[in-house]
Amino acid sequence: MVQVGDDTWMIAIPGDPTCVTYRLQSTTQATVQALFYRKRDGSFTMNRLEACAAP
Repeated sequence: MVQVGDDTWMIAIPGDPTCVTYRLQSTTQATVQALFYRKRDGSFTMNRLEACAAP
């Protein structure tokens, strides 16, 4: 679980250990229902190739 806002978290979804998938969750705000991936710099993207492609 990675905090990205005051009440917003990225929750890891079990699956491929080489390219971890996350979903956005908040207890007080509406969130987009999409899959996110973590890039090498620690930011998040919805583009799997951008985050998990070989260097």
